Amino acid sequence: MKTALMIMDMQKDFIHPKGSLQVKGGKKIVLRVKRALEASRKAGLPVFHIKRIHRADGMDVEKFRYEMFKKMPYAVEKTEGSEIIEELRPKEGEIVLPKTRFSAFFHTNLDAILRRMGLARIVLVGIQSPNCIRATAVDALALDYDVVLLTDAIGSKTKKVHDSNMRDMRVMGMQVMTVDDFIKTLK
Repeated sequence: MKTALMIMDMQKDFIHPKGSLQVKGGKKIVLRVKRALEASRKAGLPVFHIKRIHRADGMDVEKFRYEMFKKMPYAVEKTEGSEIIEELRPKEGEIVLPKTRFSAFFHTNLDAILRRMGLARIVLVGIQSPNCIRATAVDALALDYDVVLLTDAIGSKTKKVHDSNMRDMRVMGMQVMTVDDFIKTLK
């Protein structure tokens, strides 16, 4: 089955301690995301870097987050905070896909790209479990993709929230495994 690695929102504003919207569990997963990325590159899997990007005026931010964004902008296009962290910098040929909502499928051409490439399964890593990971995973499932979640390479604000979301998504029909288990499947 043709598979792609999808790295969600590993941007400076969300990962670095001084990022405007840092996810507490984000920094902890960087090395495992990097291992999954390196293994995927070595195996020749397509890699997608999904990144949240907003206009400086916030006109494309979700309604429920608009007031927060005005006080503390995040992932503003062409700012350092919107950049993917150094450890996971995209290589030539890897797809960088901007989004303005939780799901990487919502108002993007992701589905068309995946289908054009003949991909049937996506492997998700990044941040964060209850928001962008979950929304993207649920949309992928609804679009008939097989979804794999690398649980130890997905961050969240708390372990309890993370574990609860992983359990829910497993029950929905998504496969949950560790980075080590995923790497074994590539050999």
